[in-house]
Amino acid sequence: MLVERIKSIADEKVIKRGVTLANKGKVVNVKLKGSTVVGEVLGTHRYSVALDGGANLYGTCTCPAADYQAICKHMVALAIVHEKGSSKNLPSLESWLNKRSKAELLQSLVEVIEQDETLRKIWHKKMELSLNPPSEKELKKLITKALPKRTIWDYRKVASYFQNAAEQLQAPLDAAKSLEPEVRLEFFGALMNRLGFVLYQVDDSYGYRLELEHSVREGFRQSYSVITWDNHQKAKWLVNELAKSSEMYAEVLQEAIESDTQVRDLFLSSCVSKLESNVKLNDESRRLLIRILIDGATSWQEEVKYKALIAKDCSDYLHLAEICLKHDEELDAEDWLLRAKHKISDDFDQQCWNEMELQVLHALGDVKHAWQKAMANFVSKPNCEAWQRLLNSCELLHVDLFDKKNEIEQSLLRCLDSAANSAVESEIKQVLILFYLHFLQPEKGKHYIGQDYETPAAQKLGLALLIDEPDYALSLLDKSITKDIQRGTKTNYHWADKKLDKIYQQIKSNARALEVFSEYKANLEQLHKRKITFIRLLQARDDYYVPNK
Repeated sequence: MLVERIKSIADEKVIKRGVTLANKGKVVNVKLKGSTVVGEVLGTHRYSVALDGGANLYGTCTCPAADYQAICKHMVALAIVHEKGSSKNLPSLESWLNKRSKAELLQSLVEVIEQDETLRKIWHKKMELSLNPPSEKELKKLITKALPKRTIWDYRKVASYFQNAAEQLQAPLDAAKSLEPEVRLEFFGALMNRLGFVLYQVDDSYGYRLELEHSVREGFRQSYSVITWDNHQKAKWLVNELAKSSEMYAEVLQEAIESDTQVRDLFLSSCVSKLESNVKLNDESRRLLIRILIDGATSWQEEVKYKALIAKDCSDYLHLAEICLKHDEELDAEDWLLRAKHKISDDFDQQCWNEMELQVLHALGDVKHAWQKAMANFVSKPNCEAWQRLLNSCELLHVDLFDKKNEIEQSLLRCLDSAANSAVESEIKQVLILFYLHFLQPEKGKHYIGQDYETPAAQKLGLALLIDEPDYALSLLDKSITKDIQRGTKTNYHWADKKLDKIYQQIKSNARALEVFSEYKANLEQLHKRKITFIRLLQARDDYYVPNK
């Protein structure tokens, strides 16, 4: 009973708009998958909608309103159309059509096609390509026309781009089925490559191209499976294709290689020959071929050998050091570490290099030197991330942090004195809070809160003080919760809900803290009573955080 359940959640205005969409026939492609109803709603754009009718009703939609509404008008429309369809108890459309005559079906098909401009274009193109089969060159021109290179970031324009591409390619994809195997393989390879290159400039985060991509992938797989070349020809062709492929096409080619074990060894050998020949390859093609060799490496030494060929920045050389450490080759790891040092280009590289240096020193047995380095790195920039790295270093070096408590505390206090009234003073105070929390001294951490209530350190301090000082603790935690509620999106409401639940789980066995939390929650609901979606989210909980007395 999706509609009844939705009516108890959604606003009246949203329901009315959903009814209007349903009555206008805007809901299409409705399907039931388990307890989930999926479909598409034709609004300002074509929106993909899903409703999970399980124990907890949950809906998703690609429209902007779904970011701040639990139920949008498109979900309402989908629910209405789904229930209307299931309540009629009619036979399937396919079984009914099976009883129609060929003449009836042909007449109906022509009528449907002629009434829809898009369908008419597609079928006329199919007819044209069937009567005048295109050459391979002409087919590739159709690919370029359907997938022009554009720089597109707006999701609505991306949706339109791939919808148009799918419509224009429907006839060529159909025509390709009658081509000779070799020509068909070239066609699907060119199409996959073009689609991959297009995605370098088009941001398809919502996956509008996925249906088209699936069709092209399947076409390529089927075409490759019927090719009658010998294994040497296949290997050579695969290498040549890889040398000019996009990332997406390379992935498809790799799948073909992995599924064809007889060709795999010949292919790897051809890759080596290609790299060692005088043939000019661009950097991307060279890296791609070497990456294939890396994937096919039979030992870690081979892996290092091939990765060294394309190593060019600090992270590449650090990765090689990591591989050597993993296989107890400390001296080789030290060598790669030194090479990486010359490639450090920013603070992130420096941090990664520092961490790897500690691992190498530890592997070489120089724990004292490693700890000195760890402390020096920490003191040079004492922030929250550096504190976590110091904790990780203690674990790596098997250093007892309690033995180093005074050393670390004094170092932090010195840093704080020297940073007075500077931009980093606040960061050092956050580290001091985390430091005292680690050593179970939250009272000391309170001295460094100031007005920074919303920092992760302040939130952790608030959680640590919930039992002993619930009023003060909730004053620290309230800023973050209130900010989530004020942002007004469904995602933020869920975050606020989770934070409240985390507090409740921590204090539910303590009567005093529970009483304070109950009063805080009541005030919060009163303050944000107009945030109906948020209030309903809280009330949907079985425990409702604080049981009724």
